[in-house]
Amino acid sequence: MLTLVQEVVCDERIEDQARLFVFELYGELMWTVGPVPHHEAFAHDLQMPDYLAETAKSGALAWSDFDVRSHEMFMPLMRAYVEQKGDRWEDFAAALWRAWLGSEAPLSLWKRRDAPDWVLDWYAFIPPEAILDARLKRALESNVMPFGHFNDAQWMAFLEYWKREPHRQGFYDEEPWRHMPQDFIRQAIAEGIIKPYQGRALHAIWWVATNVVREELYPPVSGKMSPRLTRRADDALGASAGG
Repeated sequence: MLTLVQEVVCDERIEDQARLFVFELYGELMWTVGPVPHHEAFAHDLQMPDYLAETAKSGALAWSDFDVRSHEMFMPLMRAYVEQKGDRWEDFAAALWRAWLGSEAPLSLWKRRDAPDWVLDWYAFIPPEAILDARLKRALESNVMPFGHFNDAQWMAFLEYWKREPHRQGFYDEEPWRHMPQDFIRQAIAEGIIKPYQGRALHAIWWVATNVVREELYPPVSGKMSPRLTRRADDALGASAGG
């Protein structure tokens, strides 16, 4: 019976609201009748949205409960399900991050163009301690993070990570710099985090924070600009204008 229901839920012709109703129904049955074991997990996929939502709220969510699931079926609707229950998505996202940090598991990697919407929704609430976790290197370097939604604490952690990993190829990319607030760009320049050979980063900050770059590279006291850094920034700007 559950297999048939799952096939119906996975049918693309079924509306999302109908799927949410099925998740709610089987979630209630789990707490009243009990979970239905399924493959390697103790409960069926149809019961997992409610199980994850409730254990996240109680602080008992374990990464192992989440990680073995077939995410494609229920995670795209997980935010809607959590909010339908009257809870906040950011609280659920934070609980899921705590569960991952408390585990020893790696983090699945998506390229930005392939990352499902729910992954970006979850990444938007990444805590600073997760940014500094060594297991997150590949995710940071692939620029899959929704940098446009980062808050100050997340940007501080990002710059701290960059200090620890100054030669990571992914950080030559312009994506983080296109979204970074100017105060943090100023900090990155002042602390020497940006290097002359990081042309794509220089290109991005030159366009989004020209005044900040000029102020930081022309110190008021000396009035002199770093020749190598200036040359790379000017070359990046000229290349863009020419292209």
